[in-house]
Amino acid sequence: MKTKEQIKQLGVWMDHASAKLVMQDGKVEEVFSNLSKHQKIPGESGDGIKLGNYRTTNNEVHKLNKETNELHAYFNDLHKAITPFDEVLLFGPSTAHDEFANYVIEKHKHFPGKITLAKTDYLTENQLTAYVKGYFKNEQTNKSE
Repeated sequence: MKTKEQIKQLGVWMDHASAKLVMQDGKVEEVFSNLSKHQKIPGESGDGIKLGNYRTTNNEVHKLNKETNELHAYFNDLHKAITPFDEVLLFGPSTAHDEFANYVIEKHKHFPGKITLAKTDYLTENQLTAYVKGYFKNEQTNKSE
């Protein structure tokens, strides 16, 4: 059994654009996603295709597949980053942390450590480190009681 000092803990604040990995020593690393949202350029016409007199398509399936593949590549990079840790706190303002937890469970069937989810607002780097340290300190206090 690992002692308190041997347990590797990580806090991950994330949204769909990036993830900030907060280490036990307070160091923060950032992982960016390559998720590209299409921005309509003024004057740009629609991208629909006419398939006869009454049918059209706008290639939504292809756009969704591209977005899903980009999101999964981002989640895969994050999974590689969190694998060495025993306890991981996933938190953030959007649903990205929930989606990532589901991805890890579905795609990798297990995670060698414990994952906890929490909902927070956008935080500064100092607030991130304080939040993560406070969370794991409270968790250790609750375990020892």
